Amino acid sequence: MAASRTWQRWLNLSLVVVGVLVVLYGAFVQGRGPETCRGVEMGPGDVCHKSSMSELHTTETQTYEQRKAAALAQRPTVIISGLVIAGFGLFLHRRTGAPRGVASAEEERLLSQH
Repeated sequence: MAASRTWQRWLNLSLVVVGVLVVLYGAFVQGRGPETCRGVEMGPGDVCHKSSMSELHTTETQTYEQRKAAALAQRPTVIISGLVIAGFGLFLHRRTGAPRGVASAEEERLLSQH
């Protein structure tokens, strides 16, 4: 039982690490790289035709500036998601590490009967 508990604690800590990495990505990477349109780097003034499930090019377009603004607008969502993931992992880590309550004599008697 102790070995599985140790594994649970390590897995929960890894969830905390993943959450922290998501926060760092949102804070320092999201929206800061070059904008691309289907793998082709865009520059100021460039336009990208949006695609749909059935068409590669639609009449709807998005400018470089719009794409950059959309990427920057997603940063708070990414950061908050990372904080939620890390917080949940920390909650699980603390919960699996909490010592089990001491059973009363009556509880011990009932448990031994079953």
